[in-house]
Order: sequence, then C-alpha cells, then structure tokens
Amino acid sequence: MKLHPLIYAIIACALFSFIGDDPIADRIQAALEAHFKKYPQEKIYVLTDKPAYSIGQTIWYKIYATVYGNPATLSKIVYVQLVDPSGKIIIQNKLALTGGNAHGDMQLPESLPSNTYQIRCFTQWMLNFDEALVFHKPIYIENLSDTLDNQPPALAVGKTYHVQFFPEGGDLVDNITCNVAFKATDQNGLPVEVHGEIKDNNDALIDSFKTFHDGMGKFPLHPEMNRSYHAAVYFPDHSFENISLPDVKNFGISMKIIEQSDDAVIMQVARHEPEAGQFHDIVLAAYQQSGKVAAYPLQLARGKNIFNIRKKGFATGILRFTIFDSKGLP
Repeated sequence: MKLHPLIYAIIACALFSFIGDDPIADRIQAALEAHFKKYPQEKIYVLTDKPAYSIGQTIWYKIYATVYGNPATLSKIVYVQLVDPSGKIIIQNKLALTGGNAHGDMQLPESLPSNTYQIRCFTQWMLNFDEALVFHKPIYIENLSDTLDNQPPALAVGKTYHVQFFPEGGDLVDNITCNVAFKATDQNGLPVEVHGEIKDNNDALIDSFKTFHDGMGKFPLHPEMNRSYHAAVYFPDHSFENISLPDVKNFGISMKIIEQSDDAVIMQVARHEPEAGQFHDIVLAAYQQSGKVAAYPLQLARGKNIFNIRKKGFATGILRFTIFDSKGLP
C-alpha cells in the first residue's frame, strides 16, 4: 500500500512516544523467548521432480526440514502423504530425517482417476500446531484412459466451503476504521475464489469484496456499536451463504499497518477506553516463528498514534504484533 509521503506526516494525529526500561516489557519479551525455545516450529518443504504425472509413473521428491532457519534436528521421522480431493490418503511414506533432509518416491497406482491431488508432509511434532503449518502441494495426475465414454465413477463428495474473517488487530472496535482480512477454503483446506457484499443488520450495503490471492482478500470497515454486520458470500459453484462478522466491541485498541518500506513497518494505533488513561501505557510485542522477539513499551496519546517498527533484527517471513496493557494482558 503506497501513501502520499505527507499524508501521515501532517494528519491531525497524536504521536507515539517510547518510554525507557519497563519491567512489563522485559517480562513479556522473556516469556516469548521462553515459549519459542520450548516450542520450536518446524518448517518443511517438499521438492518434486515434476508438477504433473501420469498413472504408473513415479513421484521422486526431496524433503527439507528446518527450525529457525537451521536444519531440523527435533524430529527424526517425517511422513509424506498423497491425498485425493475427498481427503482420502492414497499413499503414505514414513522416512528418516537426517540433517533435516530426506528423499523418497511414490509409485502411482494405475487405478487413479485424473484429478488434482495433494502432497501433504509433516512430522508428529508439527501436528501439535495448526494444520496451516503442515506442508501442502497440489499435484496433477492424469489417467490417459479417462474419456467421455470410459470415465471412472466419480466420488460422491459434496462440496463445502469455509470463510473466516479476521479484523486487523483482532477486534472490531466502535467507530475505529480497520481492515478486515478473509480467507476462503474448500472442505480439503484448499483456497477458493469468492466474492460478495458486506451488509449491516438493516441489509444496507456497506462494501463489496473479492479474493485476490490464494482465497484471501481484505476490505475496510468502519464499525459502529449499534450495528451488526454480515457478509453475503458467493462461491465457485454459484451457491450462496450469509456469514456473520465478529461483534463490534465498545472498548478496545485497534492497530493497522498503513505502509511498509524496506526498512520499517508503519503502524497506526487507536483506542476506546472504558476508563480514561487505561490504555495510556502499553507494550507492543513483535515476534516471529523464527524465534526473533522484541517488546516496545509505548505511551499512547489521544486520537491516532503513528509509529514505525524497524525490520532490522528480524528474519525474512511473517512478523506478528500483539499489544499488551500495563498489566501484561493482551
């Protein structure tokens, strides 16, 4: 997102200020560091020799497993599965991980119908966390005998869809504009393209939306406490569903990433307080699954607070932010 260079420099917003050493910030940083040390996150990538195959051929592959950017030594065994569109496991290999590497092959059965399958790869340790962290890769397999006159029986699998909405910062807060991200998937967790409209409880049109990458997208929303909101979502098979957005909170803190540069992330923070001054002193924690952690004690002034977080010291990848109050509660 590119902004006019003066927009956020001269907008009538209060500036943030850093405060000195803070015991709450030190405690939060120490807790995050301890968490990542105790629960390291393995990452896996599977390299296949081709993107598409015919029945009877062999899928040759190599596995790379890392922890915090280094070859994984936590797990000794890795599992590789070939999964059909219904979620049924067709083939499973169990391999030894040596120095974070493994390699193997899958002989494709002659009976497979033409379709897009998935390579799914994980360790037992990875199953303690979210399925999104498990490696998935689509693989097209063709059965040359599939013709209009000689088509294998289709699997009787009903198509279902799931859409999740994620207000930036975690919550919709009364009268504070925020971005709402969304993700649309099918019953196998694969991304799907959707579009739709955002409406309030009076069915008034607020905005429209559509996916733009891997089943994901976003839209701006200015929520109000006396209104509720829902999304009218249209799916690839032309089915339709009304999905409620999260409830609007009367009080809270909203954060919004307004720009990124090569060196910094520029963030806006706004608040509604149940009691004056309750959210004056906060701690902003920035952390990655790579184990990189930093905690910044801040003082918020009235209105919108704009500041930047330097990227130096963090690794390439996802950077997460959490705001804690003066008691250390998120």
